[in-house]
Amino acid sequence: MVQEAHAQITWATNIVLLSKVNDPNERLWYAQKTVENGWSRNVLGLQIEQELYHMCSSFFWNWERDFW
Repeated sequence: MVQEAHAQITWATNIVLLSKVNDPNERLWYAQKTVENGWSRNVLGLQIEQELYHMCSSFFWNWERDFW
């Protein structure tokens, strides 16, 4: 059985997500990326501060718009 991303990261990492990310979809995205990339709590915090979710979202949106 595959666990949800939030179940695969530490409690302290979940606290970072809950305290820094309000949007549930964004929070889940960061949790998934944390599991996929093996980010520590500190790296996750930096990624959130750098707004990686928004940078990736706009990149893919622009790529799809410009490519097609």
